[in-house]
Formats: sequence, C-alpha cells, structure tokens
Amino acid sequence: MTKGDKTKQFIIEQSAPIFNTKRIAATSMLDNMEATQLSKGSL
Repeated sequence: MTKGDKTKQFIIEQSAPIFNTKRIAATSMLDNMEATQLSKGSL
C-alpha cells in the first residue's frame, strides 16, 4: 500500500462518520478538515 493509499484510507475512515451523520450534501470541507486535521490542499 502506497503512502497515497494510506492517506486516502485515513480520510475515508475519519470522514465516513460525519457523512453518515450530516449526509453528504450538508457536510462541509471544514468538517472534514477538522476531523482529519489535514489542510484543504491535502484533502
């Protein structure tokens, strides 16, 4: 598994609960940035 694959999996794992709670349309980039502690460019 490459570093990019690991990062992708980490983002999915951290963001999935937010998407399940707020739904995709109501979830913002800021929500994902706070959950993953990554910058907007990293996402």
